[in-house]
Amino acid sequence: MNTNRRQPIAHKTSGALIGYVTTEELASSLGVHPTTLAKWRTARKGPPFARMGHRVLYNVDRFKQWLAEQEIQPISKR
Repeated sequence: MNTNRRQPIAHKTSGALIGYVTTEELASSLGVHPTTLAKWRTARKGPPFARMGHRVLYNVDRFKQWLAEQEIQPISKR
């Protein structure tokens, strides 16, 4: 049984933070380690994020937009 399944993006935040997920929640959804997202933040190559003190949050809609922008179109054969 594969326990490394990607999980749908879980929304555990409430109130003003509805629509945001933590690094751990996004990492779980992507099937990567939270450290990977931290490295992407440092390199400024990952999805947009917001900081609240030491807490890092990702807006789910902005993440989906960023992900769509990462699509690579295959080269068509002529």
